[in-house]
Amino acid sequence: MELTERLTLLEHQRAFAQMRALLEHSLAESSSQKERSQLHFRLGRLLRGQFLLLAAALKHLQDAYKLDPEQLDCLRFARAIYWETGRVSMVQKLLEIELKAIDGGASRRGLLLELALAREDAGDVQAAIEAVQSINRQDDVTIAELRGLRCTNDSWQEEVAEILRTANSDGGAYFRASRIARRFALAEEKQLLLRAYQCDPLAHMVAARVATVCEAAGELEALWDLQQRLAASAPTPDARADRWTELGVLWDVRLAQPLRARSCYEAAYQASPVALSAFMRLLDDNAVDRASLASMLLEALALPSIDESSRAFALAHLGLLQVGLGRIDAARVTFLELAKVSPGHPELPPSFVGESVLAGAPPRDPSAVEPVTVKAMKSPLNETPVASESIEPVSHEAAREAPAADDAKIAELRALAEKQDGAKRYNEYVKTLLQLAAAVGPRDEKIEFFLKAADMFVNRFANQAEAIKAYEAILALDPDHHSAVEQLRQMYEKRRDWEKLLVLQRRDAERLPVGSERAARFFDIAKLATERVKKPEVCIDLWQEVLESDASNGEALSALAGLYERAKEFDKLATTLERQVDVSFDSSTKVALLVKLGTLYGDRLGNDEGAVAAWRALLAIDPNDRRAQDALKRKLLTLGRWDDIEALYAESGKWDEFIRLLEQQEAKETATETKLQLLFKLAELWSEKKQKSDRAARVYEKVLELDAQNLPAAEALIPIYTAS
Repeated sequence: MELTERLTLLEHQRAFAQMRALLEHSLAESSSQKERSQLHFRLGRLLRGQFLLLAAALKHLQDAYKLDPEQLDCLRFARAIYWETGRVSMVQKLLEIELKAIDGGASRRGLLLELALAREDAGDVQAAIEAVQSINRQDDVTIAELRGLRCTNDSWQEEVAEILRTANSDGGAYFRASRIARRFALAEEKQLLLRAYQCDPLAHMVAARVATVCEAAGELEALWDLQQRLAASAPTPDARADRWTELGVLWDVRLAQPLRARSCYEAAYQASPVALSAFMRLLDDNAVDRASLASMLLEALALPSIDESSRAFALAHLGLLQVGLGRIDAARVTFLELAKVSPGHPELPPSFVGESVLAGAPPRDPSAVEPVTVKAMKSPLNETPVASESIEPVSHEAAREAPAADDAKIAELRALAEKQDGAKRYNEYVKTLLQLAAAVGPRDEKIEFFLKAADMFVNRFANQAEAIKAYEAILALDPDHHSAVEQLRQMYEKRRDWEKLLVLQRRDAERLPVGSERAARFFDIAKLATERVKKPEVCIDLWQEVLESDASNGEALSALAGLYERAKEFDKLATTLERQVDVSFDSSTKVALLVKLGTLYGDRLGNDEGAVAAWRALLAIDPNDRRAQDALKRKLLTLGRWDDIEALYAESGKWDEFIRLLEQQEAKETATETKLQLLFKLAELWSEKKQKSDRAARVYEKVLELDAQNLPAAEALIPIYTAS
C-alpha cells in the first residue's frame, strides 16, 4: 500500500500515534526534497491538529518551507499558530514573505489586511495604514480599516461608538473597536475585548490578546472564571469540548500553566468523546497519570451517545494503557471488544490477537474490570512485556553493583545459559544473563552480558522497558559506550521519555569545548526541553548554556525572556530584554522590546530611571511614537525632572500642553518649595513662550501669596505693572 493510502487509512481509523510514527519514519527514509517537504507539512498539521503540540508543529512547518519555498500553505498554517501564541513579529515576517510570492487577486487583499492588523498589534500604526493603502481596490472594509487606523485622540471615541452601534453581538466588530481603543485607553480596550471574547471564545486572535491584557493586569483568575462559564454555557457537548480544548491550548502554550491546561484537556474529553486531540495531548504528557487516563476512557465508553469511531479510539487506547499498567486480563477483554468493533484496527497489537493470548478469554465489559494501581507507564503501549516472574529475581541495579561470585558459580551459570539458549527457553535465558552480569567481576564481561540481555529484550520480547534498563546499566559501567548511548537515544525518542533523553544529550554536549558546535548542540537540547519537558528551571539552564557559547543568540534570548516572564522573575527578564535590544537589528523588533522593557521597569520593578532610559531609546528609533512620548513624560513627571520635560515639549512646540501639565502638578503639590519652583517655571513660560505678561503677573502674585518676602517675584512684577 502506498504511503498516502496508509496515512489516509490511519487517519480514518483515528490511529494518530501510528500516523505520527509512520510520518517520522518516512522522513528518516526519504531523500527527495519535495517529498520530505510534504511529509514535514503533513506532520506539522497532525501535531497541531491532533496532538496540540504547537511548537513541534511549527518546527516541521518551517522545515517544510525551507525544503520547498513554493509550498505557501506552510506559511499559512504557521501564521495561524503564531497568532495563537501571540508572536506578532513572526506573523508579519510570514505575511511579507507570502506577499512577495503571490501576484495579486483577492488573496493579496486578505493578506494585506492581515498585515495591517499585525502591524497595528505591534504598535506601528503608520505601517498598518500603508499596508491597507497598498490594496488596489478600496471597498467598505478597507475604508473602515483606514478610518480606524487614522483615529486621533479627539476622534477615536466617536469611531468606536459608531462601530458599536451596529455590532449586534458581532465579536469581530467588538475586536475592531478594541484595536482602536488600545491606542488611547487600555481600560476601554479590555472591556471591548472581553465582549468580543464572550461573542466568540474560539477566535484565536481575540483569545491571545485577552490573555495578554489580563496577564499584564494581574487578572488571570478573573479570566479563568469567565472562561469556565463560557465553556459550560456552550449549547452542545461537542461545542463544550471544543471550548475546553482551545482553553487548554491557551493555558498550555500562551500562558505556560500546564496544570491548568491539563484540567482543560480533561474537561474536554469528559464533555465529549469526540475531543480526541485533547486526549492525545494528555497521552503525550508524561506527567499525566496513566490510570486516570484509563478511567476517562472507561467513562467515555459508558456514554450511550458515543459513535463507532470514537468507541474504537477509546477501546484501542484503553487496551494499550491497560497493557502498560500491567492489567493484562483487562487488556485481553478490551482488545477482543476492539476486534469486534474494528477488526483491522492498527492499534491491535499482534500479541493480543493470536490464540496464545486470547484463547478462552470470555467476552466481558471492559468497565467491569477491577482497577489495579500500578506505576504509570511512559512508553509506547504496544509492547509485549516479559512475564514478570521470569526476570524479577535479578534487577539490573543489583547486577550492576553486586560483587563477583566465585568461579564455580559463574561456570554453573554459563552452562545453564548455554543450555537454555539451545532449548530456546528465552525467558529463563535472559534471567540467567542478568545473573551472570551480577556475578562476573570484570567490567567488560558485565557489559557483554547486559548487551546480550538487552538484545533479547528488544528482538525476542519486544520489551523496550527492560532493554532500556539493561542499556542504562551498561552506561553506568561505561559512560562512553557508543552502542548503549545510541540505543538509549533511539528508545528515549520513541518512548518520548524526553527528560532522560535530555540528560543523555546534555552529557555529550558538556564534553564539547566552548564554541559554535557546543552552542548548536545546546540549542537543539534547549529547544527539545522547551517544546517537550516544559520545566522552566531546566529550560532556563539550557538556554543559558547556549548563551555561554553564543552570547548574541536571538532565539535563546527570546526563549529566556518568555521563561523569566512566566516565572515572574522580572529582574532577569529586564536584563534579558536589554540584551535582546542590543543584538536586534530590526527596528520594529527593537521598538516592541523597548515597549515591553519600559513597561516592565515602570509598572513591575518600580525602576523609573530604567523606564526613562527605555522610552528614550525607543524615541531615538521613532521620535513620533505617541505611546513612548506619553510614558516618558509621566516618568519624568514622577521624577520631577522638569527641564527634561520642557525639552520634550520644546521639540513639538506644544507649550499650552506643557503649561496645563505644570498647572495640574502645582495644584496637587503640597510642598511649598516645589510649588514655588513650578510657579516660577509657569511665569517664565507665559512671559517668554506665550508673550502674555498678564498671565505671568498672576503667577508671580500667587508666588507672593505663598511667600510675601519673595524678592525675585516682586522684582519680576515691577516691569509688568509699569508697562501696563
